[in-house]
Order: sequence, then C-alpha cells, then structure tokens
Amino acid sequence: MKKHRSLWHRISVIVFPVFLLGEFLYFSGCSFKAPQAPQWDVNMAIPLMDTTLTLGNLLKDTQDVTFDSSGLLGFEIEESMDPVEVGDNLSVENIAEKYDVTLGDIKIDSPGSQSISVQFVSIYPPSASLNGQSTQVPAFSIALDKTEIPPFADFESVLIKQGTLTITLQNHLPVPIASGLGINLYDFNTDTLVMAILSEQEIPVNGSIRLERSFANKRLPGHLSFQISGGSPGSGSQSVTINTSTQGIDLAVSVSDMIASEARAKVPDQEFEDTDYADLGDSIIVTEADISTGSISFTMQNNLPLDLDLTIKLLDFFNASGDTFQAHLYLGKRKQVFKYYDLSGFKFRPERTAGGSAARFEWKAKAFGSGDSLVTIHASDGISLAVDMPKLAFSKLSGILNRIHVQMDSMSTSLDIPDGLEGLQFGDARIALELTNGIGFLIQPTLNIVGENTKTGQTASIHRTVTINPAGAQPSVTTVILKGSEVTNFLNVLPDKINVSGSVILGDGTTESTVRSTDKIASKVTINLPANLKFPDQAIKLDPDTLEIDQDAQDEIRDNANSGAFHAELGNHLPFGGSVSFYFSSLDTAVFSHPELTIGPITLNPGITSDEGGVIQETSSTIDIQLDKEQLLVFAHPKVYMAMKIAVPGSGEKFVRVYRNDYLTAKAYIKANYHVNPEGKK
Repeated sequence: MKKHRSLWHRISVIVFPVFLLGEFLYFSGCSFKAPQAPQWDVNMAIPLMDTTLTLGNLLKDTQDVTFDSSGLLGFEIEESMDPVEVGDNLSVENIAEKYDVTLGDIKIDSPGSQSISVQFVSIYPPSASLNGQSTQVPAFSIALDKTEIPPFADFESVLIKQGTLTITLQNHLPVPIASGLGINLYDFNTDTLVMAILSEQEIPVNGSIRLERSFANKRLPGHLSFQISGGSPGSGSQSVTINTSTQGIDLAVSVSDMIASEARAKVPDQEFEDTDYADLGDSIIVTEADISTGSISFTMQNNLPLDLDLTIKLLDFFNASGDTFQAHLYLGKRKQVFKYYDLSGFKFRPERTAGGSAARFEWKAKAFGSGDSLVTIHASDGISLAVDMPKLAFSKLSGILNRIHVQMDSMSTSLDIPDGLEGLQFGDARIALELTNGIGFLIQPTLNIVGENTKTGQTASIHRTVTINPAGAQPSVTTVILKGSEVTNFLNVLPDKINVSGSVILGDGTTESTVRSTDKIASKVTINLPANLKFPDQAIKLDPDTLEIDQDAQDEIRDNANSGAFHAELGNHLPFGGSVSFYFSSLDTAVFSHPELTIGPITLNPGITSDEGGVIQETSSTIDIQLDKEQLLVFAHPKVYMAMKIAVPGSGEKFVRVYRNDYLTAKAYIKANYHVNPEGKK
C-alpha cells in the first residue's frame, strides 16, 4: 500500500517578528548621558503543520477498501467467474458400434430335374430272350444296381434348410410294379446314402407315381445315383408283348422351394436387411435436437462372394427438407469400403428407450447373383459394419438432461489489506453468491471458496451447493448470503489469495425442456466486510515532508538561539487512541532511522464512541515540549525533513466502527527564542 502523504505546509520564507525601537525624541536645552544601544529577546515561530488526516485519505490507495452511503468503512471483493456456456456440453460423444449383418437364408433357384430311363432288360434280364414275343411274365423281384443320374448343372452341393425333393417314376413295363418299391438316392462321388424312399402303392402298366419328401437340414449333392429294390406280380395268366427297346421305367429327380444355409451353386440375386440401433446413454435423453456439428462414418466389409449394393438409412436423422438420411454404397465381393458423412444441419429425433434414447440404423442389401459361375456361399456370410459418431453437438436441444456434470473455470483474486492492518479481525462479514441460470433446466452449482494467507500459511474454505430453478423468459437469478461464524472464521485468516472453483450439475433426470448452445450459467462472488472490526496494534509511518529554511533564519538559530519549545494541538476522531511521534533530520534518508530530533510519543486519547462503536465526539489535547539550543540546531540547515508516525494500540477485544471522515488533526510549530544585540554583542 502506498502510504498517505500528509498535507504539510511548505515554508519557503520564514518572516521573523522583530520589533525595533526608534529614537524620535530630541530634547533641546537638556543634557543627558550618552545613549546606549538597547538589547532584547525575541521569539521566532517556525510553523510545521496544520493538517487533517482522514481515514479516507489514509486508505485511498487500497483497492478493496469501501465505504457505504453512511461512510462506514469496509472491505469488498467482487469477482465474476467466466460464464459457462452450455454449448460444449450439449452433445453426445463416442457413439461407436459394430454390427455383423448376415445373409441368412440363401435362395437357390430350382435346378430343374434330372431324368434317367432304365430298360426292361436291366430290370428283368430274362426279357432279353422274349423280345418280340407275346407271353406270360411270371412274378419277379427287382434289384437294380446303383445307376448314375446326370449331374445338376446349377449346383454342386447344397445344405438345404428348406426344400422338397420330388421323385417321379413312370412305369413303361408290360407288367405292374408291386407296392413296397424302395428307391435309394446316393451321393455319386462319395457313395453315401442321401435319402431312402419307399412307395406304398402299386404302379400299374403305363402308370406313374410322384413321391415328395421334405429335404430339410440335409446336404444334397449335385451328382446323384439311385438304386431300386422291390418286385412285380408279373402278368399272371395274361400274355403281354415284350419289346425291350421301348419298355422300361423313367425316373426323374427334382428339388423345389429350395432355401439353403450353405451352397456351392449358381446363386441368384439375394436380398437381406436388418435394423439396429446405437445406444446414446441416459445423460442426455434427446427428444429433438438441431445438430450444429457432427459426422458419421461407416466402415463396411463385404464378406460375400457376390458384389453388393447397400442402402443405409439413419431413421432418426432428417435434412432440411424432412427427408431421412440415406446413403447408397457399392461393395465389390470380399472388399472393404470407408465412407464419411457430415451431419451438420440435420435434425435428430431419436427413439426413446427404457434406458434413454437411441439412434436407429436400417440397411438393405442386394447381392448380385453369380450368373453362370458357381460360388461357395454360407448363410453366415454377410457384411461387417462399424458405425462411428465421434461427437454430435447440438445448437438446440429438447429433451431431458440427466445430472450432467460441467466443470466451471476457476477464478483467483486477492484481498488488499492496508499495510499495518494485517491483524484485523472481522466481527460481521458476509459472502454473497449470485448465480444466474440462463438455461431451461434446473441446475445445481457447487462452489468451493478457498482462502490462503500466504504470509502465515493459514487456509480456510467454504463449500456450498445451491439448487436454481430453470430460466423462464428471463434468466433465473439466485443470491445466497453466507454469514456467521463460518464466514467470519474464513475471513479472519485475512486471505490475500482467494481461489473460487466449482462445478454445475445440469438437469434432474426427469424434467423435459429446451436449451440452446448459447445459453449460459453465470456466477459472481462478493465478499463484503463491513467495519465491525477489531483493529490490531499497528504503526503508520507517513512519508517525510520538507521544510525549507532561509539563510537569515539559519544564521539566527545557529548564532543567537537560546531555547525553544515544540507546540502541538492534536484532535482525535477515531475510536481508538494511540500516540504520535515527530521525527526531524537534515537527511531525507535518515528521518526514521537516524533522526536528529525526535519529539514524542505524544499520547492520543480515543474519540468518544457510541454503544455501536462509532465516534460521536472528538478528543483533543495541547502539547508543549521545551527544546534546548542543541535540539534547535536541526533547523539551522537549508532543508529539514520531517515525518510523523502514528502508533495505534488497536481496539483489543472491542469491536469498533470506523467511518470515511473519521480523522486526526495536527497543528504544530516550533518557537525559538533568540537575543537581539544591535552592536553585535551577545
């Protein structure tokens, strides 16, 4: 603190009141003794000061000192923390999901049928010798060896999830085929049984049977063989004509309504689709939001042996025209592709879920058929899809904020206590927390106020959590007044460093409202210390001032001064007493350290106070202190530096009230007595 410079009277010329005796009387006709020059003593006054020192003057350079409308002294700090703009916190972040979308059921076109004819001679060898004859044919058994069926051209192997195997047998024999005919199908390449079928009806001459069997969860090879076993009752007593070149049986095998889970085949176009979602969590439950910045990227791997056309829809994202976001992608077989899309400017209306809200995705894929090429394909084949939304920031949000924690910027300030008053104690103090809620949601700020006296190492802290209602048409302002022993103890450590930090919880998890990114939360801390104070012991040194002594005065003091006196009239309108000392030196740097003349300490009585501790009447005192010639010699210099020190013993345990216009008055001068001898005789 810059010490107050009191208002000293500067003396450029000192005028001495010398009274001369003139000889104006002439006495004619009279005779006298020869006249002698008169001699006398004269007093010379050296004015020192005539000043009033108010408390306002003394503390005018201390920035935190305040005075209320009545002039009552106090200290006040008012600091505002940087507003919290909710924009940075209106976002959902790190939405990343991975999906495997499988082809599922594989549709395989019906491969048609494969047929084979077996001549009568292979079924009944004796017919070879009867060719062209009309004869009776006895009953005989049928035991046909495995016979190859021409392979299917459209597939090599199919693991059928669903399908119908149809065997058609036409009897071109001259005799009927008895019921109980067994037909076994084999994998031609591995000679393993594929299916055994039993006919329970007789097949008449030129008749046929159609045998259908479900072919589920079985592997159907594209190359089959068959084996027939059974019998014929023969022609009985009837003669039949034998023609081995035209008589026999025709066997046809076909598969229809085929859905495969695995195949090595010519695959037609396939279509598959899926819907999924990415969970947004429950911290922000979005009903509708305007996206200020955001993006989405897709990394897709086509695991199919087929080229793929993919359409992705973000069901909850809408452009300015109200259209759902849609992307079309082409993926080559077994290829990967990455795509990035800007979502800025889109509206977001996610689906509400039990746990919050979710962004839904829908994709439809068309896999192009393999044409005339055989491919190996599985129901588990499909696409791998990674969806990444690093951050969606909203300029406007309607929904629910579920206790979102937002850190406030910290603020640091100091309390500027004047030099010498470091021991102040405050009997009545308060801290006002003014919190402004500019958003449409309830908020709960928590402020941490930590004070430190860096000279003593003492610390103290105050913590407060406040609930503030949502803003309406205007921001909602809540002022919390903290007072009492907690605040007094905090401030009585005289913190010269005060740090304020905190956080804010946004929303209560149930109330739905609307907020914009420009909405703010503001906070201001006001520390007010009114002047109900205990003052400490202290000593206030005022800056030296200069007395300029002219040459004649210097000579008279040096040559003719006898003695002198210090005269002072002091008035005290402060609620505490003390003492005043005056220091004089011919060197400006030695006024306090090595004074040539010290006067005092002179006791000051405290002003008369009311019951509240404020001064209602000044006390005054008059001081006269004798000075000898040696003490006066300090004024026999061209310049004399004078300073004043005020020592205050403090108010002890008593609380006092001090006002701006409380004051000390000081009027002082030096009286020097010297002897006048016109003839120069001392």
